[in-house]
Amino acid sequence: MSIDPRHLIQLAAIAETGSFAEAAERLDLAQSALSRNIKTLEERVGAPVLKRGRRGAVTTEIGAALAQYGTVIRSANTQANSVVSSVGSPRANQLRIAATQLIAGNFLIDPLTSFMNQRAEVSCVVQTGTVGELIEIVTLGEADLAVGQFGTLANAGGLHLEPLIKDYLTVVARGDHPLRETSQPAGEMLSRVHWVVPRAHTRLRWEIENALKYMGVSSIDITYETPSTAVMMEIVRKSDCVAMVPRFAVSPMIEDGAIVELLPNQTILHRPIGILCQSTKRKSAIINSFCQDLHRFARRAMANAAKGRS
Repeated sequence: MSIDPRHLIQLAAIAETGSFAEAAERLDLAQSALSRNIKTLEERVGAPVLKRGRRGAVTTEIGAALAQYGTVIRSANTQANSVVSSVGSPRANQLRIAATQLIAGNFLIDPLTSFMNQRAEVSCVVQTGTVGELIEIVTLGEADLAVGQFGTLANAGGLHLEPLIKDYLTVVARGDHPLRETSQPAGEMLSRVHWVVPRAHTRLRWEIENALKYMGVSSIDITYETPSTAVMMEIVRKSDCVAMVPRFAVSPMIEDGAIVELLPNQTILHRPIGILCQSTKRKSAIINSFCQDLHRFARRAMANAAKGRS
């Protein structure tokens, strides 16, 4: 009996999110329908593809292999759709930008507004995603450039990565958090407070755990886990929870007083932010102009951050 490729794509979404609910939302599919499809897939495979536990859905050995095929099928489908959508007159004056959710919401608005005021003839499309999704989007030509934490991604495979800013992780809390005036040592304070963190096995969660170990914090009290950094910030603003997040992405919230840095003079784990695009597209006048605005606003944001810490 053959396997439906759509079921492999759906399995890949569950494997990436660790949740039937989040995968169903991403796929624009009812959760009940997604569950039925995975059950059908397991019947055709003759073995479980997922293990369901307290921390969500995790792939079995065979499930992980099939999820990889699902990722390949999804990428091929996306690329095919991109080719089809490109048929006809190209929109030369359209700028397509991708970014992580926090950067899109807290940083891109000002440079994008400035750019659009100067280039009234240009239309703009903004989409968000994880770092892995941003790399895929740029590689497939679905975005002209992406802004995110791309680590040491080499300028290879036709991609161009340029540094935008030297970002770092910082511990944040609501403006009137009782720990703001504490004299406790950092390690002791962070061990006792309630935390909101990204889901396990995500890149940011791994970076946070390493940063805490470097600070001598062996365990923390996790109250909330969420895949969304935007949700993390809402929880921080409305509770006694703290979070560790990229400083650059939340700098407008810090400057507005919505949140504060609990350890403003400590630089925790450098994680540079960069601009990623296809090498050939970096020569575009529109993209070059927008990148110049990004660099200008990035310098301003970090200058303001330095003033806040001094």
